Amino acid sequence: MKNILYFLFLNILSSFSRRNLKRIPEPDLLTTGEKEVEEYNNTLGSSLSIMYIYSLEIILNNVRRFKIKKGIDVCCGPAIFTQLLAQNLIDTNFVAIDLSDQMLVVAEKNF
Repeated sequence: MKNILYFLFLNILSSFSRRNLKRIPEPDLLTTGEKEVEEYNNTLGSSLSIMYIYSLEIILNNVRRFKIKKGIDVCCGPAIFTQLLAQNLIDTNFVAIDLSDQMLVVAEKNF
């Protein structure tokens, strides 16, 4: 229950903060345009980073708790989560996959 309340608090907090993310949702289900991919890659520079960090904390705690040794990041986008998980969980192997070739190009650059 504590986690849910904290998550709601962070969500409310982020709704009052200044939004720097100027990303326009893509018309297709697949993000392939260079500009859209770069905007998505800059998500952590926006107020949405609060939600990313909290979600990451939940994932890290569960991976450590259950001693998970392999993970897969489906629809990894620019692989920001994958990179942070790999840095914090050196005994766990991660694979990142995405349908967008352009996202995978950016993901490789992020590593």
